[in-house]
Amino acid sequence: MALLDIPFNIVTGMITGLTIGLGVDYSLHVSERFNQGHTEAETVASALHETVTGTGGALLSSAATTASGFAVLLVAILPFLQSFGLITALTIVFASLASVFVLPSLLVVWERVVKRDAGRGRSNISTAAESSGSAAEVNADVTRTIHRSYLSPDQDIPVTVSLQDVHNRVVLRETVAGEFADIDISPDPVAVNRDDGNVTVYWNTGDSVADMRLEYTVELPAEAADGDVVTFEGTVESSDGRCLVNGDKTVTVVEDIFQRVLERGTVTDADIEIAVERDDISRKEVERLRRAWLDGN
Repeated sequence: MALLDIPFNIVTGMITGLTIGLGVDYSLHVSERFNQGHTEAETVASALHETVTGTGGALLSSAATTASGFAVLLVAILPFLQSFGLITALTIVFASLASVFVLPSLLVVWERVVKRDAGRGRSNISTAAESSGSAAEVNADVTRTIHRSYLSPDQDIPVTVSLQDVHNRVVLRETVAGEFADIDISPDPVAVNRDDGNVTVYWNTGDSVADMRLEYTVELPAEAADGDVVTFEGTVESSDGRCLVNGDKTVTVVEDIFQRVLERGTVTDADIEIAVERDDISRKEVERLRRAWLDGN
């Protein structure tokens, strides 16, 4: 306002509340889309890319139309209405640009502070030792790999849990909302306990060090609907302590693959895998997805 020689009066002072309201709305849209994308994306960078290219583009379009509407006041006869229209249009543009170009950097900082960055590899978690009451620490390379990040309600979820450099007695417990099927375990366990939504595997390697693997498929519950997120939880226990299973943790149920592609703006490998396996998708629709996938869109 100082650069444009616009005075601060009752009319232009009203812009403060309007600008804060619009800026908060834009920030909420970007932040919420980032939170949703972070649960599906493998890295923070990919989640931000989907947020900026998807929601960011929509916000820029919305800001452009809103700013254009207020900019019409520039042709008003009264000077204070001209000032109101100019400042309001500029603040809307600044708010949208800040939400798309400044807020993502703040989201990365926030992500690092709360340590929500999804990592894979070695878990190092301290637990209380029941026998002595002192803190026990277990280092275990335990990783879960979910071979489909999106699936139809009638599809099964193939999962692999690998344990490396394990010795002595180890217990692996996997929990998920669904029914376990087609379980394959290597090496042969001491015992396996299957319950509703749980499978527990007992191994004993003695003094030798070995790698373990649990492969299984999960059948989704009948009430699974589009957009539902299936969460996997797992723990590994030994005489030294306990650690969580690291790696993939969620799978999203998708009924309308085209709606999912439209929301995300890109066609992923998982989308193609679902499309070719679905019987309710026509060859023409598969062809459209194939062209978009080849083009990287």
